[in-house]
Amino acid sequence: MSFGVQRMTAEDLEKLIFIALCEADGGLERRIYLHFYLYDNSVEMIDEKTRKPFLRRTRVDKLTKRDFFVGSRLLIFGRNINIIDYGDCKTRKELSPRMERTFLLLKSKSLHKLGEIWCEIVKADFQVVNCKMIKLRPEDAVKIHGNETDSTRLSELITSSIEGVSVAMEIVARNAVERMKELYEENFPDSPIYSSSSTANASRDIEYFFGVQNFSSTATFSDSTLAILKPHAVRSGKTGEILKEILASGLRVTAMKMLHLDRKTCEDFLKVYRGVAPEYNQMLLELSSGPCLVLEISPGSSEDAHSSLRRLCGPFDSEIGRKFYPQSLRAKYGIDRALNAIHCTDLPDDCASEVDFFFGQ
Repeated sequence: MSFGVQRMTAEDLEKLIFIALCEADGGLERRIYLHFYLYDNSVEMIDEKTRKPFLRRTRVDKLTKRDFFVGSRLLIFGRNINIIDYGDCKTRKELSPRMERTFLLLKSKSLHKLGEIWCEIVKADFQVVNCKMIKLRPEDAVKIHGNETDSTRLSELITSSIEGVSVAMEIVARNAVERMKELYEENFPDSPIYSSSSTANASRDIEYFFGVQNFSSTATFSDSTLAILKPHAVRSGKTGEILKEILASGLRVTAMKMLHLDRKTCEDFLKVYRGVAPEYNQMLLELSSGPCLVLEISPGSSEDAHSSLRRLCGPFDSEIGRKFYPQSLRAKYGIDRALNAIHCTDLPDDCASEVDFFFGQ
């Protein structure tokens, strides 16, 4: 896209500026100024040290203003970008009072409402930027509930935390800490949910659960299959609705993590489609375009997770699904063959290897 200087208006030049770390050649990181132009969703990257353009202003349709905040992780033209600070006072003034991180832990007995809770989070204009299913140990429970002074209550909280598995979430929104507490107290008062009580505790919790601690995979690797909620479905806020339908079908989610997949990982995973699927390049571009949610799906009331999930997903082509299987996930949440909302393992013999690809140690 060409931008003639003489034709630019003040609206054209309105932008947010951040300092970011950009993945460079050879595995190195380069500090850059990242400019996001509000008028047309274009980005520009400038080397912080040399002040020379690293990427000239280019439109990126899949990015919006909501994607840009301190702590955000983006994938732009195959390069991982980690926003670490504001780049000017104007951006700081506009965003810092509004955008805030908080931590949410959905304990085992609340997970039957996972899809419903996720829908409410999105509806309230929160953004889930990271999540994973984990098995808490007693010391992990003490980390978040250690300020409880009543010993009986503390024991109850620890017990509820270490039963089964939990889902940890990093969430971003305006005044996220206070608003999140209000959200779950109003909508899910009886569900065992922990939410950070302050911005300081939120930073501590996020660093602990998504940084310093290495939690073992909760995957069962037994009669299970793989599902991936694709970036376009995650971006459009459909994650909760899809999870609701998966759980309502009788299937169980036994492992989960949100990932930003680089191109090489996507190529390795999608290699069976290379030279076979005409839309392979579009599939590759989509899967590497932003955060996706990877799930291990296990049988619940249904006996066969693989065939049950495939039936629920519907035809590979969303347009065909809308014509013949209008209630399928791909019909309702997909667009075409590449942007078809959800990946599910094609062949029963591939289930174990696909689950291991993402959840193997």
